[in-house]
Amino acid sequence: MKSSRVGHWLRVCALLGLSSFAAYACGGSEFAAGGSGSPDGGISGSTGSAGSSSAPAKACSGPEDCDDQDPCTIDQCGADGLCKNGPKCDATEKCCNGSCGECCTKTDCDDGVSCTDDDCLSGACAHAPNNASCAADEYCTAANGCRKKEACSVAADCDDMDLCTDDSCTASLCDHTATDCGAGSLCCPGVGCAECCEDSQCNDNDLCTDDKCVAGKCQNAPHCAGNIAGTSCCPATGACGACCSANDCNDQIDCTKDSCTNGTCSNTIDPTACPAGSSCDVNAKTCVQTAQCVKDGDCTSSDPCQVGSCVSGSCSFATCPSGGKCCGASGCATCCGDSDCDDLIACTTDTCSAGSCSNTPNNAACGTGLSCDPKNGGCIQCSQNSDCNDGSGCTEDSCDLSTHKCVNKSMCGGSTPLCCGSVCGACCADIDCRASTGPIAQATPIGSKTCPQPFCDLSSHTCSSKTVTCAQLSTCCATGCCSGIQPG
Repeated sequence: MKSSRVGHWLRVCALLGLSSFAAYACGGSEFAAGGSGSPDGGISGSTGSAGSSSAPAKACSGPEDCDDQDPCTIDQCGADGLCKNGPKCDATEKCCNGSCGECCTKTDCDDGVSCTDDDCLSGACAHAPNNASCAADEYCTAANGCRKKEACSVAADCDDMDLCTDDSCTASLCDHTATDCGAGSLCCPGVGCAECCEDSQCNDNDLCTDDKCVAGKCQNAPHCAGNIAGTSCCPATGACGACCSANDCNDQIDCTKDSCTNGTCSNTIDPTACPAGSSCDVNAKTCVQTAQCVKDGDCTSSDPCQVGSCVSGSCSFATCPSGGKCCGASGCATCCGDSDCDDLIACTTDTCSAGSCSNTPNNAACGTGLSCDPKNGGCIQCSQNSDCNDGSGCTEDSCDLSTHKCVNKSMCGGSTPLCCGSVCGACCADIDCRASTGPIAQATPIGSKTCPQPFCDLSSHTCSSKTVTCAQLSTCCATGCCSGIQPG
């Protein structure tokens, strides 16, 4: 037999970087990446409403002008010179004072099973079966709650079809203990031992990596991989580009305005920087005396993005004064390339065509069971209850609209605790009706004898009993005849 359930959950804690243990659920502090001193342990911040303000967009020269004091948004200066404050976390995640995860507190992790200890560990929900919540002759299952320990003769009688339990037969009763996956591994329901069960367990707290759990292994791929040469990732925002702030774009010319918009530097002539009768000379890197002009038409430029005007007898030039970006010989446009159209939603395909941006949802970028919904911040599992039908008549299927994740809550309980395909019942197979006691003491008659044998009535999924005749003298037990050959 492999090591105990306690050892299994200790390894889970070690993997998640926790330092204390209590009652199978690791015990450590709730997921809180925020500042110290807050009454709730630093658990605060937006959980999906980031960037939803109706206030007019703020003009900017770089991301540093766009700080909205919300740790749950990524603040960026767009190609149009206006601030964009997009959500930091996916639509299916919660934002906990700037850190993304499946949960912020244990109250986010209720799995609807009364005998599991639900906790939030480093942003990921843990559901530890706790046999102490069940009767002495029961054990806790994550799927069906407390179940009677089954009678058995050999270990094969105890297979509960759960890859995360080791099943054994001890003193004619089944034991189910947590599978020991070894250091650095987790046991994932329906999968077995793996490095990770979900994306939140792969979070390296680096905005410049995309953290995914793929086939049970963590992948932390560079967020900006595949971008043009010279592109880097800004650690504070995760944005890809050649610059992270306006300071990165300083051209050392005192009469130009230096900007970092959408990760791209621009240095435009500032028409207010030079006095009357002079203009900005980028070659001289300062203001120089200009020839007199009478009207705006006297001020021309070989640069298709420059628009000249005559101010106090001197020519002044502005780059794309009506907005947009300068796209070289193509002149001014909303965008010059696909990278200018980033809408801060990972699952959309951002395209620049004929100087205009389009952001097309791409369900393939979300993975199995998810779809791309830009209105709700990215990849979601559901938007209405009908999206969550798991095909079982034993569950109440609903969509949690705060996280856009499906909740399939078991309706079985009380006198019908088991799910038998599509209906709840007291039993699904004969083994569910066997008593956990030893042989039934009866006198041994002369000749053949009869014994009561429990079975599951599959028409009503209730336990019943029938009388069977044993071919040889024997005693009766929980399964019928303890010994002898029962006629077929």
